[in-house]
Amino acid sequence: MTVNGSFDVGRCRVERDLDRISRGSEAATIRPQVMDVLVYLADNSGQIISSDELLDRLWPGKVVTSASIYNCINELRSAFQSLDSEQTYVETVPKRGYRLVAPVVGIAASSVTEDQKRSRAISRTLLVCFVIIASAAVILIFSQEKRSVNETQEQSIAVLPFVNMSPDPDQEHFADGLAEELLNSLAAIGELRVISRASSFAFKDRNASVAEIAAALQVDHILDGSVRRAGDTVRVTAQLIDTSSDSHIWSETYDRTLDVNNVLEIQYDIAARVVDALNPRLLPQELAMLASKGPANLRALDLFHDGMFYLDKIENGQSVSR
Repeated sequence: MTVNGSFDVGRCRVERDLDRISRGSEAATIRPQVMDVLVYLADNSGQIISSDELLDRLWPGKVVTSASIYNCINELRSAFQSLDSEQTYVETVPKRGYRLVAPVVGIAASSVTEDQKRSRAISRTLLVCFVIIASAAVILIFSQEKRSVNETQEQSIAVLPFVNMSPDPDQEHFADGLAEELLNSLAAIGELRVISRASSFAFKDRNASVAEIAAALQVDHILDGSVRRAGDTVRVTAQLIDTSSDSHIWSETYDRTLDVNNVLEIQYDIAARVVDALNPRLLPQELAMLASKGPANLRALDLFHDGMFYLDKIENGQSVSR
């Protein structure tokens, strides 16, 4: 179907021209780009839409990364969940894309008589009286229920040191630095419980199983990976593991030319994929933290990672030599 103007998705009303989603008296405003994604998913309701298709159809000819799609999907989920935490609206299909699973109903324009208009106006007036009396209690109850749901749905994750697969053993600094940047980005998300660096990095060079790590750190998920840096290229492999089943939620390999923008894009993409999989509700400032900028050039990034590597050794009472 093709949606125009306002339409309903599940128990929510979407007002396309206002970039707004509402349910009853509550409303959430979303960015125009997020509304574009919602409208395209609604036009293809129930169908799996890949990130590439969204990029091609919504931003043809523009330089937009798949991380932008992840952000739009997360913002869309957050908006729907703030209005209706009991229903799933957008589903992630691993390695394939996204689909709108809540029913979509278009709102047809209709002619209404004056008597009907007056009757509806009277009904609305009576309803307003009830809403004014009951709204405070309803809001209080709803917020308490929502808080309870959020507490039970809190996700936990440990970011383990990435394994250095490079010919040069000194690239261990780079691998550790990448994992630490990911840990810091995810730690900025309020609804994620991220295990501290000291605890997660204690498993470096230890041949511990997923079950052993999960039991020691009390986490639901583990993010680990490897880095191979050679010449002017870098390969980063990352995987997100569900500790309850010892199974992969997703795994991705990034082959890039070695420059600072590509490294930062890899970090951002991995963090966005984790957030997308665990589905916390993001605040605008948390989205900004995921996209925070790093050093201006690769040399500065290397020096920063070197410094953090040796500082960690000093703090742990290890000798430093180079």
